[in-house]
Amino acid sequence: MLTNGVRRAALKYGVIIVSRHPAAVEFIRQAAGLGTEIPVVDTISAEDLRAANLIIYGNVPLHIAVLAKAVVAIEFDGVPPRGAEYTLAEMQAVGAHLRAYRALAVHLLPFDEEGEIFLTDDGRITDNPPPTVGALLAEE
Repeated sequence: MLTNGVRRAALKYGVIIVSRHPAAVEFIRQAAGLGTEIPVVDTISAEDLRAANLIIYGNVPLHIAVLAKAVVAIEFDGVPPRGAEYTLAEMQAVGAHLRAYRALAVHLLPFDEEGEIFLTDDGRITDNPPPTVGALLAEE
């Protein structure tokens, strides 16, 4: 649970950093140009995000990401450091960078006979495949 001070700061700036790794926090601050006024927590819950509309910097589970305005995750061009606490230099050596995402939770529907489901342009799930380019051109 976020403390009142952390929650107020997060709401004031619309941003929170979620990481238990000091090097990741340092990397996020440098790469995103975030100052020390942006709060840092090592974990965040769904309850913490209710009605908050925050941008989260850090790698969080999908059930948390869907509650955020956006998630800015740390990604790596090479194999990410694993198994021990890593340094900022190690992160940079394997091509650490930030990438923003918006997550959407969908209700899964049963697959059709061919095992396929499709997403419509307005975000609904359907078992009707989209028309091919050729079919669209033939209609004109």
